[in-house]
Amino acid sequence: MKRILIYSHDTYGLGNIRRMLNIAESIQSEFSDASILLLSGSPMIHAFRLTAGMDYVKLPCLTRDASESYKPKSLGISKNCILKLRAELIQSTVLSFEPDLILVDKKPLGVGGELAPTLEKLQRLEERPKMVLILRDILDKPEETIPVWTNNRYHDVLHAIYDRILVLGSADVFNAVEEYAFPPASAEKTFFCGYTNRSAPQRSVSEVREEIGINGGRLVLVTTGGGEDGANLVRVALNTVKQFGSGFADHCHVFLGPEMPEPQADHFRSLSAALPSVSMQSFSSDFVSYLDAADAVVAMGGYNTVTEILSRTLPAVIVPRTKPVSEQQIRATGLERLGLIKSLSPENLRPEELLRAVTDAIEQRHSAARARVNLNLGALQKVADHVGNLLGDSRAERKLFRNDHTRLNGAGRSQVANGPVKPLIDELVPLAAGNS
Repeated sequence: MKRILIYSHDTYGLGNIRRMLNIAESIQSEFSDASILLLSGSPMIHAFRLTAGMDYVKLPCLTRDASESYKPKSLGISKNCILKLRAELIQSTVLSFEPDLILVDKKPLGVGGELAPTLEKLQRLEERPKMVLILRDILDKPEETIPVWTNNRYHDVLHAIYDRILVLGSADVFNAVEEYAFPPASAEKTFFCGYTNRSAPQRSVSEVREEIGINGGRLVLVTTGGGEDGANLVRVALNTVKQFGSGFADHCHVFLGPEMPEPQADHFRSLSAALPSVSMQSFSSDFVSYLDAADAVVAMGGYNTVTEILSRTLPAVIVPRTKPVSEQQIRATGLERLGLIKSLSPENLRPEELLRAVTDAIEQRHSAARARVNLNLGALQKVADHVGNLLGDSRAERKLFRNDHTRLNGAGRSQVANGPVKPLIDELVPLAAGNS
């Protein structure tokens, strides 16, 4: 039985935990004897179903303050204290679980360098676990990302510690290796796996529509993702319903998001009470069933929401977040350039623009569906193949070698340089704590 540990720091929204759970489930379906343990700071992890062979350890929650630095979300302790607490929980869990492979989401040293003490101890072992960094398609605009990676010396960490870097995206949309100026050693370990594909719905279209209360007509789904910064999108959507009625939607179902501040959520619920064609809820672990039931979707541009949309023929209007990072805006621009979605700027968003964009998306749904056929949505299988390859599974190795676009070093194993890890870690922990 192989043991796999997944680290997901989860400081904002639902995207990270949803993405890593999808990866975990894909690995589990491919290797039924694997034991998978998630280390997560998500406040919503308890709301997701875990398959057999999976469990999680909950880390204390972090959030971001006005200066975009991390701080405790709920506990009345200092940033240094909570990072120390999380680091100790991580180290104890990893050393006790003794994983064969560790998947790390986005940050090579974790938030504030909290992974660094654990990585240093693992490097002392005679047989260390394989290390894989998972990157979503886009982190931020290059002029923001490159200095952070340079200041934190992430490429030194990747060279010394990590076996592979797996990008959940397509170079046709955004080539992270080129855009972020990866040095040759990092580029050699980087593989584009495509986007994650469709999650299986738990209910039928008729069941969802009956629950919402719509028997026929156009259902427009509006979703804010986590919801912490989704108030403007909800406000404009409700105003669009008020002004244009069935011209926009016979029924509009809104996901406020579990992280939307309660006063805002209560305000929108009271507004919707006067709109019979509007229904609302905060969250569903079966969100994809609602996507299948919709005729069009208006969404922010988070990775998971967008990839679920792309794996369907659903007409989509994306209103991307532009702050604190440009990730969603870059993604929406790249996908619209390929004819896959419609995109609207959140600045000065008005009901007239939203109505026009939804109408255009519906009218052009067939051309968007044809464009989506060419988009690689095989990331979950590809990540599972890489995991199997690193763990010595011959089936996974054969799958990787059959793909002409996959290049592995030597005999199919990535080469990892065992540099002077202890001095490197000692030097990088304070750097990461200040710049993460």
